[in-house]
Amino acid sequence: MNFLLALITGTILIAVVFFTAWLWAKKYNNYSIVDAVWALGIGFVSCLWLFSTGIFRQSVGSQWR
Repeated sequence: MNFLLALITGTILIAVVFFTAWLWAKKYNNYSIVDAVWALGIGFVSCLWLFSTGIFRQSVGSQWR
């Protein structure tokens, strides 16, 4: 996966996750869950970008051969 495709996928994924968390928080009137889900979503998307673009293999993975 190239970087642009990973960026678009990650951006859409973050938007869906944040919107879902916001709806959930609105339903239960507890907006602190949005912060937790936002942080978790950013972590997952950063892992997606790191592993799907091949940056991990080029920088860190090449040192383990």
